[in-house]
Amino acid sequence: MTDIGSAILESLRSNIFVAPEVFFRQELSKAEQEVADLEAEISALQSQIRVLQNKKPRVQPRCANIKSLFAPIRRLLPEVLSEIFKHLVIPDSRNLRNFRDYSLPLRLTHICSYWRWLAISMPTLWSRISLWPADEFQLQLYQPTLDLFLCRSAALLISFSVAFPDAPEDETLLDNLVDHAFRWKDICIHMGVSEDPLRPLLRIREASLTQLECLELLSDEDLSPDNFPFLRDITCFEDAPMLTHVTLGRFWYPDSLARPWSQLTHLALGSQVEPICVPLHEFFETLRKCSELTHLDIVYEDNGDDDGEQASPQDSITLGNLQSLFLMSVDRDDTLLQRLIAPQLAHISYEPHCLRLPTNSFVSSLAPLQTCITRSRCTITTLALSPTDTPSQDMFGWLDTLPSLREVTIDAAERVREYQEAIINYFLPCGNGTSFDCVAGDYKIPMLQRIIIKGLVNSPFIVESLVSMIRFRCGFGSSTDLPARLVFAAFSEDLCTVLKTRLEDCIAAGLHLGFCE
Repeated sequence: MTDIGSAILESLRSNIFVAPEVFFRQELSKAEQEVADLEAEISALQSQIRVLQNKKPRVQPRCANIKSLFAPIRRLLPEVLSEIFKHLVIPDSRNLRNFRDYSLPLRLTHICSYWRWLAISMPTLWSRISLWPADEFQLQLYQPTLDLFLCRSAALLISFSVAFPDAPEDETLLDNLVDHAFRWKDICIHMGVSEDPLRPLLRIREASLTQLECLELLSDEDLSPDNFPFLRDITCFEDAPMLTHVTLGRFWYPDSLARPWSQLTHLALGSQVEPICVPLHEFFETLRKCSELTHLDIVYEDNGDDDGEQASPQDSITLGNLQSLFLMSVDRDDTLLQRLIAPQLAHISYEPHCLRLPTNSFVSSLAPLQTCITRSRCTITTLALSPTDTPSQDMFGWLDTLPSLREVTIDAAERVREYQEAIINYFLPCGNGTSFDCVAGDYKIPMLQRIIIKGLVNSPFIVESLVSMIRFRCGFGSSTDLPARLVFAAFSEDLCTVLKTRLEDCIAAGLHLGFCE
C-alpha cells in the first residue's frame, strides 16, 4: 500500500482492516518511537532554554551597566551634579515634615556607588535637619538618622527644625542636638503640650551659641514663665552674639525665654503658617527693647483670650531703624500704629483683620497710620494691601495718606469687576478713566513707578481700564508732565498677553510687563 495514512483512515471508516493486522501493528510501533524521539528532542531543547534563561539575567545587568555609561547625566562634572543635589535636598528644612522628604540625602546614596561617594562628600546635604516624629515608631526612625546627619555634616554649621506636637514628649532628639550647639545657625523648635523637651537647653553653657543667626519658637500651649518657671533659667540665647532674626509663633510669649532683643534686626510675631495667638499688647514692652530692628512682621490669629489693652496710648514705641512693617489680620493693630515712631520706615504691607469690626479695618487704622507717619516724619515708598472684604473707598484712604509711594501692590482676587475697576481708576486722573486733560494734582500718587495688581479678571472692561491707566502713567496721551513714569507693571499672565499688543509704545519707551500669581 502506497498511502499508509489513507489505509488507516479507510479502516477507521469501515471498521474493517483494509490491510493485514500485522501491518498496522508495525506502523503503531514506528509512530510511538517517533513520539518518543520528539519528546527526547523537546526535553533537550528545554534544557538548553533553561540554561539560556539562567544565563540571561547574568548578562542583562552587564548590558544595562554598559548602556548607563552613555547616559547624559554621567557627562556632568561633579561640581554640576553637586549643585543639582543641593537644589534637590536643601529647601527650607522647616517644610520637611515627612520622613521620606527629610531622608532624601540617604536615598541619593542608594542610587550608585558614585552618587553615594559624592553625596557623603558633601556636608551641606546633611546640614539641614528636620525632625517631625508623629509617633513612637517615627521617633525610632529619626534617632539613628539624626546621628548620621550630624556625623556627615562634619564641622559645618547646621540648621534644624524639631517638633513635638504629636509625638511622645521625648528629650532625646533635642538632647543630641545640644551636643552640637556650637554649630547651630538657624533653628526652629515647635513645642506641644509639655515643656519637658526644652530641658536639654539648660545644658548649653553661656557663650556657646556663637554662630546662631535665626531662632524660631512655636508652642501649641501657653508656655509663659508664670506657668513654667524653669524657662527663666534657659539663658543660652541671650548670649548669642550673631542672633538677629527671631520668630515667635502660636502661644509663645515674649518673656518666656531670654533673648538679645537689643541686637535683633528682624522680628516676626507669627507667620502665615503659624500665626501668633498672644495679645498684641503683650509685645509692646519687648518692642521698645528692639532698638536695632529693621523688619517687623506680625501675623495674628484671634483666639478670643485678649482681655483688652493694657498699656497707655501715650507710651510710644520708638524703632529708629525700622524700615519694613508687615501687618496681617492683626487684632487692634491701631494700638500699635498710634504708638509707633519709625523715622526710617519705608515699606508697609497691610491686611486688616478678617472680622470687619470698628476696631479692625482700614478705617480704624487710618488715623493711627497718619499719626505714625506724622510723628515719625518718615517717607513710605512701598505699600502692599490685601483689602479682604473692605470697601474700595476705605482702602483708598490709606493710599491718599501716602502720596510719596513709588511701588504699590494690591491683591484684588475674588473681588467683583466693579471693585477691580475702581482700583484701576484710582490711578487715573481725577480718579476716573474719562479724561487725560487734567492739571498737576488731579491724579494720585505722582511718584508711582511700579504697580502690581493680583487677581484681576480678564474682561474687556478691565483690559480697557488697564490700558488707559498704564498709558497715562507712562506719559502717553496726557498733557500733564508726570514727575515719575511707570516702569514696571505686573498682572496675571493672560492679562499681560493681551496688554502687550495694546501697549507696544509704552513697552518701547521702557515699561516692563511682568506676571504675578
